[in-house]
Amino acid sequence: MTTLSIDTHREIASWDQEAKKEDNSKYFWETPDLDLLRSGKKSFVISRKGTGKTAIGQRLLRASATTDFAQALSFRNYPFNDLYKSLKDPSYRAHNQYISGWQFLIYCSVAKLMASDPTTDPELRTLFGRVFEIDPTETLARRFARWISGGVKFGVEGIGVVEVKLARQIMSGSHSFDDRVQALKKLIIPSLKASKYYVIFDELDEDFVGSSSQEDRKEYFALLTALF
Repeated sequence: MTTLSIDTHREIASWDQEAKKEDNSKYFWETPDLDLLRSGKKSFVISRKGTGKTAIGQRLLRASATTDFAQALSFRNYPFNDLYKSLKDPSYRAHNQYISGWQFLIYCSVAKLMASDPTTDPELRTLFGRVFEIDPTETLARRFARWISGGVKFGVEGIGVVEVKLARQIMSGSHSFDDRVQALKKLIIPSLKASKYYVIFDELDEDFVGSSSQEDRKEYFALLTALF
């Protein structure tokens, strides 16, 4: 039987309740879920609050491999009413109304990661770097609003005509999400190499309130179902 030192007890006593603030590299226990996520065989983890979902996301986010790129999309304090309005496509049935909008945001996030990947084609990397520029002070809500509305300005020097045309279609708020997603695919998919890109959604339950009206709950679950 191992006797814990006083220092260890003190360290345990000072653990933070937030998984994001703990020493993930020191305390994380490798799990089958993580292996499945890394391999792409699994896309999401569902479990009760406090069981380690955020810790898994943080593990992926802090991956040290040179071919792994990740970014976290935390929905804590996110104005969900804005998300409902901006991602909704009423031309589809209820549970499908948000699918194209989510796809657009996911592909935009991947393009943003590819801009920081040295193995990405230099011309495409330049284009993505300009369109999906990184502003560390920008909130997630503002970033999404900028992408969705098409409020992005970028120079065209050193970039091919076809790529610029597709980029303008992607950032044009007058095009449907479906058209913008197809334009993103034409740029992204042929350029994928050995790198892995992880877009980590977290704290999507922040807008769930058990006492919400039936209509509000219906809208909320439609949004989540579309993402899955």
